[in-house]
Formats: sequence, structure tokens, C-alpha cells
Amino acid sequence: MSFQLQQLSPGSNHETWNKLLSPLLRENLKKLSGGSAAAVGDWHAWGITEEFSHNTSENQPVALLLARLTSSSESEGNKKPLLSIINLSVLPNYDAFSLGRALLEKAYNFAGIFNLVGLHIPTPREGSYSLAIRELISNQDGWIVKPGKVIVRLSKIDQVGCLLQRMENAVARQKQTAEWRIEPYAHNSKKWEERIAFSRDQNFGIPWDPMDENTEWKPADNFSRIVKARGQIIGWLICHYATPNMLRYGKFWVDPGWENSGAPLALLCDVMRSAHFQGEYAGDLTKNCCSPIASGCFISHPTNKRLHRLMTKKFRPVCDSWVELEHWYLYL
Repeated sequence: MSFQLQQLSPGSNHETWNKLLSPLLRENLKKLSGGSAAAVGDWHAWGITEEFSHNTSENQPVALLLARLTSSSESEGNKKPLLSIINLSVLPNYDAFSLGRALLEKAYNFAGIFNLVGLHIPTPREGSYSLAIRELISNQDGWIVKPGKVIVRLSKIDQVGCLLQRMENAVARQKQTAEWRIEPYAHNSKKWEERIAFSRDQNFGIPWDPMDENTEWKPADNFSRIVKARGQIIGWLICHYATPNMLRYGKFWVDPGWENSGAPLALLCDVMRSAHFQGEYAGDLTKNCCSPIASGCFISHPTNKRLHRLMTKKFRPVCDSWVELEHWYLYL
């Protein structure tokens, strides 16, 4: 067998590579940067094809590495890009040819040429992909692992509906003496600039920031909320569409001191009720699909201990999946 490794160029037709990517990642092949670009936010991809003689067939894509440059602060405070490997896949029956290792070496050389901080590979802690990545990097010293986020998916309408009703009952009791109120979200508000600056100054959670070069999504205004106290924003639940039928609970935060006030539950209840329990499905837990949006997902941060404890207690028993991530880093 003969193989050819190439960097995928921007503006080309990359549909033949789609079988090596999940549907959510395929659109990123349209965002590829040129070979000499190395700025935060750039997408890069390298692929391997199996070569055939012209009498048989066109070359077949058999392996692909998709990566994006993200921000990373070094200990001195200077910022350099980090090459984050979003996907590394090899077709079945091609594992024995070390194609994944060849792609990883290409990414490593790219990071060295452009003086990047290093490489980053996010992966689930368990499963075949994690095992493949661990085996791939096992022959190279210097890789370190750090705990990551938890990705949770919800679509079991009967179980989630019962949980929502219990949470709404709790919120109704706390609302009687609450000093906060839930309001619609509007991301064009001038007040967000002040709140973003305040969050950074206090080392608090950052709401959706249109100036953040690592953020690719835009809020779904109809399914996002803020919570205020004495006229000031103290928290938010800002969502976006992961797919047309899945709402991701993207930014969830309440300021310290308000965690036990009922505000976090109120934010969740308001969004969940409006996003998943309306129309013909409202109150009918015999249905197997939510409406108007079929499912929801969120990312929980174990470092935010109070909110992560809430997610673990309330949502882990009723979720479709609870996937813990880990992050592998190789610094140059």
C-alpha cells in the first residue's frame, strides 16, 4: 500500500473527508486557513489518502487530523497560540500503518515551525477514542494530563420533566422571599461591556463575549436568561444551538453568595420549560421527544464546585450521557 500525507487547503471541496468527521465538525473544513497562517482562531487539517493506480479508483481518504489554534497563557504572562487537536481519526483496518502517529508528528512539526506553545488533545476519560490517543502518545515523553469538563446530554422527557417539576416547586417557595428576578437576555445591551470587565477584574465567570476570538457560537436569545438583584446582573444562563434540535446550555453562572438563593434553579427552570416543554408536548410525559427543541446539553466545570455539585445531584440521575473529559498537553 502507498499513502500520501497532505495539508488540506482552504477553499477546496472537502466532502470526501466527511466520513472521518462527526456531523458537528464537518463545517469546520470550510474554515481552513492557509499553510502559513498561525493566528488564534485558525483551523488547520492534515489528511492521508491511500493511493491507487489510475485504472482502479481515485485516492481514498483514510486518516484525518483537524486542529484549531487557541489562546494559552504562559507562566510569564505572554500569550502564544496552542494547537488544539479537535479530531484525529483513522479508518478501520488502517490502524496498523501508524497513520495517526504520522499525523500527530506533522502537527508537532507545525507547532515548532510557528513557535506555538505546544499541542493539546481533549478526549473523554473513557472509551475507544481515549484509549487510541493514550496509545498514540505513549511513545513520546513530555505529555501531561489535566482534568477537564463534563459533557451532559438530556432528552429523556419523562425523567427530565419530573425533575423540572420538582425544581419549579422549590423555586416557587424561594421566590416568595427572593431579592432577585429573572429577565430576558439581550446580548446587544451596553451593560454587558461593564459586566465583562467586572467579571475579569473579580475573576468571576465571563458571559458571552463577542470579542472573544475563541467563541464561535451566538446566543439563542429566546432561550437565554439573566438574573438581577438591585438592578445589577448577578448571573445568567446563555444558550445556543448545538444542532437545530439540540440546545446547548453554554454559559451558566451566578455570583458568589447567590448560589443558595434559588437563582440558579430559577434560571434552569425558566429555560428548560420554554425550550423543551411547550406546544403539543406540554405536560404530556408520555411523549418521547421534547418540544420545541428535542434535547439539551451542557458542560459542567468541576472547578466550579457549587454548580458542579448541583449538576451532579440533579442531572446525572436523569441524563442520557455523562462524559468526563481530560486534556493532554505537550509543551514545546
